Amino acid sequence: MKGNARRTVHKTRFWKKILSLMLCTLLTISLSACGKGGDSSASNDGSGEQDGGTLVYEPENLQLGNAGEYSSYNMQFLGDEFCFPVHLEDEETGGTYVMRCQSLTEDTVTDIPMADCASVWTLGEDGSLYTVYTEVSGGENGGNFHVDRFLVKQTKSGEQVLRQDITELLSENEFSQMKIAADAEGRIYLLTESGLFLFDGKGSPNGTVSLDLNAEIYDCNFGRGSDGKVYISDGSGSTTLYEVDYETRRLGTGYPNFPARHSGRGLSWDADGNYLTVDSMGVYRYNMKTQKEETVFAMADTGIDAVTVSAAVGGLSDGRIVVAWEDWETKEKGMVFMAGVDAPEIAEGQEKKELILGVMHNMNPFLARAVSEFNKNNETYKIKIKAYMREDEIYLDDYVTKLQLDIAAGNCPDIFEIMPSVMDWKNLVEKGVFEDLAPYLEHSEVLNREEMLESVLDAYTYEGVMVTIPAVIQIQGFFGSAKELGDKTGWTIDDVIAFSDAHPGAEILNQATGTAIMKFCLSYSMDSFVDWEHGTCSFDGDEFKRILEFAARFSKPQTNNSEADQKPWREKVRDGELLLMQVDMYEVENVQVYADPFPGGVTALGYPSPDGSPVYTFYGSDALAVSAKSEAKEAAWDFIENYLTREGHRFSLGFPVIDQKFDEMMEEAMEIDLDENGNEISHQLNLGNGQYYTYRLPTQDEIDMIRYMIDHGKPMEYYSTQLMNIINEEAEAYFQGQKTVDQVVEIIQSRASIYVSENS
Repeated sequence: MKGNARRTVHKTRFWKKILSLMLCTLLTISLSACGKGGDSSASNDGSGEQDGGTLVYEPENLQLGNAGEYSSYNMQFLGDEFCFPVHLEDEETGGTYVMRCQSLTEDTVTDIPMADCASVWTLGEDGSLYTVYTEVSGGENGGNFHVDRFLVKQTKSGEQVLRQDITELLSENEFSQMKIAADAEGRIYLLTESGLFLFDGKGSPNGTVSLDLNAEIYDCNFGRGSDGKVYISDGSGSTTLYEVDYETRRLGTGYPNFPARHSGRGLSWDADGNYLTVDSMGVYRYNMKTQKEETVFAMADTGIDAVTVSAAVGGLSDGRIVVAWEDWETKEKGMVFMAGVDAPEIAEGQEKKELILGVMHNMNPFLARAVSEFNKNNETYKIKIKAYMREDEIYLDDYVTKLQLDIAAGNCPDIFEIMPSVMDWKNLVEKGVFEDLAPYLEHSEVLNREEMLESVLDAYTYEGVMVTIPAVIQIQGFFGSAKELGDKTGWTIDDVIAFSDAHPGAEILNQATGTAIMKFCLSYSMDSFVDWEHGTCSFDGDEFKRILEFAARFSKPQTNNSEADQKPWREKVRDGELLLMQVDMYEVENVQVYADPFPGGVTALGYPSPDGSPVYTFYGSDALAVSAKSEAKEAAWDFIENYLTREGHRFSLGFPVIDQKFDEMMEEAMEIDLDENGNEISHQLNLGNGQYYTYRLPTQDEIDMIRYMIDHGKPMEYYSTQLMNIINEEAEAYFQGQKTVDQVVEIIQSRASIYVSENS
């Protein structure tokens, strides 16, 4: 490879992305007859209004005096007080810890002394501090440690009024998985992995409550309710909230459809005794009487400048709602107070028309902010976001089913995102579902087709209809040794088998099963066996049998116990035991991480194709489409156009489709990070087993490789995905030795023939 393309100095840099969990963000698809409509009861419109309510919430911002005092992971709203541990610096003593309780209605601060910084704590209604302290003794000269745990209660002045040894109640590994609450009578509830321990007001044990939770303790909301009783949720997502009955030592009344978005923080309540919860999209209220949830306001309407935040919410006695937030990128922290005011009366005929934006999960903060901006600036239309799935639902089959039901009811969104691997989008083009975006792009005053990645636009165009323009794409391919492969970037299935035959005993893909090898071979070679024009297929011939027999070589059970299974893939590459490594690229640095273990450089191979041409898979994020049935196509396009071009927008992980943004990303990757003293900052990737990879500046060759892969990429075909499901279901019997290859191909041919005939 060439040397570094250039070296420039830059003081700050976009942090090492927002983990890979935001890779391939999933939103929505739509299938037919799309137009205005939708059930608004489960939606967040980004307007700051409550569905059917009479109040709107306006922000009154207040930045905390010391942004570094609290951690968003160890703070709670308890009534009108915001509480968090603080370390007070002192050079002579080394400093002390206090529990800082900041009144948000009386502008007072109370510091309760603490023996140490306790991660497990709560406050009683009288302001007492309840904690679990850990004391470690022993360990001198390599001896064994001894851990003692104490349940402690302190007054506001710091006087210790209760100290109960609970060491024998707890196992050694339970300290990190523990939560504490106190009811209005001062009785104590200690939640651990072994159960819920009860203590009276004097700290004496009073039995346990058996639990059958659907999640880890961390995900269970636990705390005192506005009525003074203690409650616990049984998981995350849409769960049940239970009252803990101290007298009977059982879980009492259950409240279903409880939204547990806090990731296990304490419970927060508004002035009317309703539960409040928050996520990156907004603040929500769960009515304990009706057992229903409603949107209070969108997070984007708070005025918080951060997009990706960790937040906690509280309700004050004066009716205001307060959000404490921490920006994941800048680490800035602050509070915003939202005061409810009467919604202004709207004259007849002046109401904004509604556009429905369908999403998979109500979780994309970038999209929520764009919606909020659109709603504020557009005088005619208001976008309402409709989430089809709860946050705890993950199966795309369920998602597609919900969409199909919505379609049957005539409630498709006006704007939605397509996902080629799970929807038959080309068939929908033929049915006239999508509006062609090409004319809109041609007449755009802010977007220019010549200044965008043409291969991406072409890939999402079918029969002359440009269905979508994704904001970013992630690209998938395979790295192999350049010494072995030369400059080959495309190949056929025969080439793959020959390459494997030339290296007997080596894995072609890391710990790949027979099913994985079948997917690798057929993802873009399915047309070799299917004639869509005539509705026929040929999976019972010798060529397909050969692929099955090849995949069967790699169908051994994955035990993860053998030395080969435990060996890191980088070492396998070095020792010639692994030929190819699948790479999923969403940032420039991904290339070097996967390429460096190959001695002598790498070749970026695509999936096998019938003619041997290179083909890589890319996944578009935020790929918004417009319904051909929408009554407001121009407004829908305006939203998409603004979303693609808005300044300072931090898209999901991936490579921007707009050339300028793509080039800016490449330039940023070549900049050196410096700290405040001008020293270069080293960035590392944890490889596991105590090993780390230190990033270097990318080379021009690596950037050119990314562009080449994008230029030869295409979305995963829906038909291929469905046929692969049929093949994989039946092939497993052959891989496990339960059926012969002839028996399996006969079944595959039968099932595939029906599918192809019905979908041609």
